[in-house]
Amino acid sequence: MLSTFQTIAERLKHLRTEAGISQDDMASIMGISRMTYIATESGNRDPKRHELENIARNFEVSMLALNGISEEVRTMQRTQENDPNYRFKQALLYILSKCGQRPNIGKTILNKLLYFSDFNFYEKNGERSITGTQYVKLPFWPVPSVMDGAIAEMIADKQLHAFDSTFWECPQKRLIPLVEPDLSSFSVAEAQEMDSVIGMFADKTANWMSEYSHEDTPYKATKRIGDPISYGLSFYRTPQYSVRPPEAYEN
Repeated sequence: MLSTFQTIAERLKHLRTEAGISQDDMASIMGISRMTYIATESGNRDPKRHELENIARNFEVSMLALNGISEEVRTMQRTQENDPNYRFKQALLYILSKCGQRPNIGKTILNKLLYFSDFNFYEKNGERSITGTQYVKLPFWPVPSVMDGAIAEMIADKQLHAFDSTFWECPQKRLIPLVEPDLSSFSVAEAQEMDSVIGMFADKTANWMSEYSHEDTPYKATKRIGDPISYGLSFYRTPQYSVRPPEAYEN
């Protein structure tokens, strides 16, 4: 079983040697150069998601197996019934699956993409957010209160891989999804809202997003650092930030 090998590098080497193919062949399957593959098999480089998807398709193995997760372990992981942060985690996986491969997408921007997805959806429907998560005001940006704890659990459950990087010489915490999001968690409208936010902001820098979120009424109107940000404040947004139709804003 692939899950008996400790690292992805070991699992790739096992697949290659079992199939009796060369490193050149594996590189061709993954769509990378031979030198890049050698670095990957030696454990000096993390493979990208699309590279693993090519391996899974060509060797007819699951992404779970490639990431070292046995079906027995998978069934024991947190589920919608026993995890209060399940929808938040699935939203994080969904956003990462759409734009996590972009070099600017670190934890800082993910905070903002989740924030605007939740607050935009709440402003439009007036009853609930997508994830149901509480956000708090920190000095530089609004942050989901469960972010760090959820990420730690997802890493432990082998749903995420985290590593430190840089973007334009700024330190960055990158998150790589190792499993697919549970799309059944979201309605069509919720998925469309996340897609809309990704379309608006996924190409922005962390500094730009921080400055932009500072001027959003829910963040700006929350008085003290560390206080929860009320979703109801989304109804007092300025036209620049409001996602309601113009006629609704005028009324």
